[in-house]
Amino acid sequence: MKLAASINPRSADVWENLAGLLSDLGAVEEAKGAVDRCLTIDPSNANVWAIRGLIRWRWDGDASAAQACLDKSLELAPDSLAAAVLSQELGDTTPLATESTTDSSDSGGNAPQTHPHEGETDGFSRCRYWMCSCGGVFEKEDLEAKLAAFNGPGAVAIVGSRTCTNCGATYECSDIFAGKHDVPRQHWRQLEQQHGKPATV
Repeated sequence: MKLAASINPRSADVWENLAGLLSDLGAVEEAKGAVDRCLTIDPSNANVWAIRGLIRWRWDGDASAAQACLDKSLELAPDSLAAAVLSQELGDTTPLATESTTDSSDSGGNAPQTHPHEGETDGFSRCRYWMCSCGGVFEKEDLEAKLAAFNGPGAVAIVGSRTCTNCGATYECSDIFAGKHDVPRQHWRQLEQQHGKPATV
């Protein structure tokens, strides 16, 4: 992605994707620089205003600055998916930079996460689509089969990861299928119209 920016430094899309990737990697100052470059080229880019807000919230813990970025993003594009991500995160009380970490030794370290059969959808999301923090939207692979297995006896192991083809950020499948990155409900109808499939199974 950095190579793409060096080859095409006047592309707002390249700087937008780079900003999202760097933010996800925790390269905060570089992400801020990419945001600034993008907004210099295209100050009306709603997604990158939302990415700026995500950085200010996740890494700086500045809710008021993040809210101002969200307002600007929604002013430019009320249906911005990146703005929807920021809006959801601002509902939390603890920014990413100050969250405490827990010891995973009791859970077996990198052992696959399982979702025990405790109810129809407990611990497993029926939403068909998940979203990267850069605004990229993707369909969950084999959702129907995994949901059927989940509703059966025993436990379902969710392993592996998925990579955003827009910015390169990586997400654990266990988090995706648990619904941690689901597209917000207010955008489901838009996705159903675009893809011709129900937003849930």
